[in-house]
Amino acid sequence: MKFMKLNILLTISLFTSVAISAGDIIIEKNGVQLSTSEVDSFLLTIPEKDRSLFSANKQRMIEVIDNLIVNKVSYQSALDSELDEDPEVKAKIAQSTQRIMVEAWIEQYITTQPGADFQAIAHENYILNKDQYNSPETVDVKHVLIGSRSRSAEEAHQLANQVLQEIKSDKISFDAAAQQYTEDPTYKNNQGLIAGVRRGASVPEFEQAAFALTADSPLSEVVDTKFGSHIIYLVTKNPSRPLLFTEVEGQLIEEARQAQRTRIIDSYLDVIRKQEVTVNQEVLNAYLESYRPEQS
Repeated sequence: MKFMKLNILLTISLFTSVAISAGDIIIEKNGVQLSTSEVDSFLLTIPEKDRSLFSANKQRMIEVIDNLIVNKVSYQSALDSELDEDPEVKAKIAQSTQRIMVEAWIEQYITTQPGADFQAIAHENYILNKDQYNSPETVDVKHVLIGSRSRSAEEAHQLANQVLQEIKSDKISFDAAAQQYTEDPTYKNNQGLIAGVRRGASVPEFEQAAFALTADSPLSEVVDTKFGSHIIYLVTKNPSRPLLFTEVEGQLIEEARQAQRTRIIDSYLDVIRKQEVTVNQEVLNAYLESYRPEQS
C-alpha cells in the first residue's frame, strides 16, 4: 500500500467514497502509521454533543489527523528513548490514568442519582433573589476618533480639538464631523455609533467620559486613550432594570445543574471519607520521618 508523503493539510482528497474499515491506515510518517480507529478514539475525547458537528468539518478533521500523526511520531520517539521507564514519567502516567478513571467513575455515578426539575429550581431561585438579576447600566454613544498611529498623541489631540471647536460653533454637525474626520475602522459599519457600552468593557478614559455625559450636556471634551483622541456624543442612557425570568432562565438552569452536580460529588466523597480506615501508624510515622531534612 502506498502512502501520501505530502503534508496532509494540503489536500482534501483523503475524503473519498472508498469503503473503510476500523484499523485502516490513513497516513504514515517516519515509519509511524495512523489508523482510522485511532482517529475515532480521539473523537471520543470530544463532548458527545459537539462530536458530530466537529467530525463533519472536513478541514478540521484533516487538521486533527495531521496533529495526531505528528504527536504519534513524537510519542514513538519517546518510547524509543525508553522514557516510559523513567520513574518520574511513570509516576505521571500512573497519576494521569488514575485521574481519568476517577473522573469517568464520578461522571457515571452522577448519572445513577435521582434527577431534579432544574427549571422549577431556577424559577424558585429567581423569585427568592429577584434583586440580584438586573441589567447593567449602559450608554449608546457616537464618537469621532483621531488616531495616534500615524501621528503623535499631541498632534492627534490638537486635531481632535479643532474638530470639536467646529462642532461647538455649529460649523459642522457631529454626524458630518464623524463622516469627514473619524479614523475608526468600524465607521463604515456603524457610522460611529457604539451601542450598549458597559462599565468595564472599554478603556477607562473612554468609559469615564461616556458615562459622565448627560442629556443636557451630551458632547464631551477631547478624550485621549491609547487608540488616539476621541470626541464622544451621548445618544441615550440605558438605566439598569430588573431582568425577566425568561432573560436569565438559561443561566439559572445551568447554575442549578452545577449546584446539583456539586452536591452529588461532595456527598459521594463525604461517604468515602467517613468509611472506616485502618492506619499502620508505625509505617506512616517512619515514612513521614524519612522525608524530614536531616538535622545538622
